[in-house]
Amino acid sequence: MRDKNVISWTSVIAAYAHHGHSRAALELFYEMACEGQAPNEITLATLLYACNYTGRINDGVYYFMFLHLEFGIPATREHFVWLIDVLGRCGQLEKAEELLRSMPFEPQPLAWRMLLGACQSHKDVERGERLARHLFATNSVRSSPYVVLSNIFLSSSAS
Repeated sequence: MRDKNVISWTSVIAAYAHHGHSRAALELFYEMACEGQAPNEITLATLLYACNYTGRINDGVYYFMFLHLEFGIPATREHFVWLIDVLGRCGQLEKAEELLRSMPFEPQPLAWRMLLGACQSHKDVERGERLARHLFATNSVRSSPYVVLSNIFLSSSAS
């Protein structure tokens, strides 16, 4: 392309991320920055997505902070949810819960459910119960917290 812009760069980064090529996505972001193209909030979400599904926790935290501090990109609820998911998938459940509870706005039920799912993966019964109780109190229409909590109990008793 002759005229690259934030949309074209972010689209290719997203394609790499979507197909599990997080290293290529992050390298392309570096190239984007070297060429002087400023990222936007979608670029940040795409980078967090790339880090999320490959367990690149340090990269995820770095990009979350770097893009906010260096480029002034405001962290949205979506960015926080991705970061909570990155931390949860990597077993950093305490940090993920701290982030969830310290967000500058009310966390979406999705963030609570993602962390609850991480509790299932990492067999954290105590935290899982606490998170599920919160979901029961605020979002009793959905059945998923009940199912996940049940699976947490089952997996912990099998160990």
